[in-house]
Amino acid sequence: NSPGPFGLADADRTVEILEQAGYDRIAIDETTQPMRMGDDVDDALAFFESVPFVRDVVADAPPDRAAAAVEAAHEALVPYAGPKGVVMNDNRAWLVTACRP
Repeated sequence: NSPGPFGLADADRTVEILEQAGYDRIAIDETTQPMRMGDDVDDALAFFESVPFVRDVVADAPPDRAAAAVEAAHEALVPYAGPKGVVMNDNRAWLVTACRP
């Protein structure tokens, strides 16, 4: 895995990196939290489009398919828009703790 939003998606790899850096007592606990993606749908879409692997996929796609994908993503975000911005619930993440001896 490379750097980016999913660069540490493999728990074993994450533990290995921390151990190699000299950490011990490593714990990885899953948490589910809402995540605010942007002020509005356009802002959230701009965030997603700024992620390198998304940007690369869109850039490599034929123009009509890229436009269709962006439009589909826009429509998929609409139900999550509200007074607090675009908030997606039930997002799983890890809370990683480790200590240096």
